[in-house]
Formats: sequence, structure tokens, C-alpha cells
Amino acid sequence: MNFKSVSNCVHKAVLGICAISMAFVAFAQDEEAPRVNILQADAILRDQDQPDVQRLIGGVILGYRDAKLHCDSALRYQDGRFQTMGHVNLKEGGRSVMAESMLLDPILEMAFAEASAGEEVRLQDPMGLMTAKKVRYDLNAKWIYFPLGGQMTEPERTVSFQRGVFKVDESLLELGGEVEIMDGDWSVASDSLHWDENKAMLYFFGNSHIAQRDSSLEIHCFHGEFDQESQSGWVGSENDSIGPAARVRQEDVWLEADRLQVPKD
Repeated sequence: MNFKSVSNCVHKAVLGICAISMAFVAFAQDEEAPRVNILQADAILRDQDQPDVQRLIGGVILGYRDAKLHCDSALRYQDGRFQTMGHVNLKEGGRSVMAESMLLDPILEMAFAEASAGEEVRLQDPMGLMTAKKVRYDLNAKWIYFPLGGQMTEPERTVSFQRGVFKVDESLLELGGEVEIMDGDWSVASDSLHWDENKAMLYFFGNSHIAQRDSSLEIHCFHGEFDQESQSGWVGSENDSIGPAARVRQEDVWLEADRLQVPKD
């Protein structure tokens, strides 16, 4: 018996099985991978210098899950990513992310927008208008990241922060780095806080200062919870007994302790 021939046959068979298995896995991954659909474009062209890139021109509309992206033009790469350009507007639910350029990556399920000099990325949401230099939108989790900070502007309130995450489905803003909020009769300054819009609650995770515009109430704390509607909650020092104590002033009376309750009006 020619053992060498048998060995070669076995080797080829194993390689063939491996190749089929890898092709099957790749096919399964492609089947499971989310896709971006081209819903509309005036023209789809091939670039001779970039044969693996398609160019979409004029009135481009892309569909991805529940989102639609409108833009003037786009480049479609072989791996399924789209670089979109010109009056980009990503719409999902009741919100829009607007920029001059945006990368839509269906494999990561993310949209990346970064403003050029003199411009801003804008997020229009029922919670308010937010602007930033850079935005990362997780289209699966429905989380919007602001790695370079941003601002929110409404007629009766403004917010600025150095970094943040907006958890859309929870209407929750997690903000850090010199957070400043002007909200009607209230002003808030904090190193780190969470703002639950649905519950009108503020949760503090760093040095924070809350003050009523008429000076009737003032709070200094590190930890705490504050109900904006009932103007009540609790506040505490950094480690219960270590660091500056929490302080609350109502009218002309100051209270200071490791933990304090702020009663309802």
C-alpha cells in the first residue's frame, strides 16, 4: 500500500472539509450580519481607481434597522460600510443626528459623526437639541456617546458637559467633567451626575453644587439623589466619614453631616 498517497488524500480531504467549514461559517456570519439597504439614489457608479468602492450620488436614502439616513452622496465599501457626505440626517424614532459626514458601520452597528472646523454635529431629540464635535451612535443599544462633550439647548434650560452618554430608551443622560445645568429656577454644577428625564431625578457621583435661583435652597454634596419636582432627596459626603461633609442651606440655616435628608416643601 502506498502510505504516502493515502496520507496525501487524507490531507487533501481534511483541507477540503476545513475550507467548506470556513465557507459555511462565513456564510452564516454574512446571513446574520445586519445590512444597510440602498433605498434611493439618483446614480450608482463604480470608481475605476477604486474598483471595490461604489459611489452613490444624488438624493441618497439608506435604510438600516428602524433608521433611515438621508445624504447628498455616499461611498459603499466592500465590507458593507457607508461613508455618507453632505447634509447627512440619520433619523430614528423621534430623533435625528445631523452632520456633514457620517460613517455607518453595520458590522459594529454604529454610526460615527465628527464635525470639521467651524461645524457641529447636532442631535435633535424630544429631550432637547444637543450639539457636539463628535458623536458615536450605537444603533443596537440605542446609546449615543459624546466622547468630547457637548451642549444641550432649550428655551428654559441649558446643559454643558465634557463627556457623556445619552441612553435613548431610558431618557437618561450620564454626564461627567464640569457638568453645568441651568434649568428654570435651578442651577447645578457637578463632576459627575445622571439625569433621568422621565423621573425628573438627578443622581450625583462627584462633587456637586445645587442652588435655587431665589437663594432659598443650596446643597453641596458628593453623593445623592434629588427630585426636581418635589425638591427633595438625600445627599452625602464622599465616603460617609471621609472628605468634606455634605451641606444643605435652607433660607439662613446651614446643616452639615455625612448624610442629610432634604424634605419636600
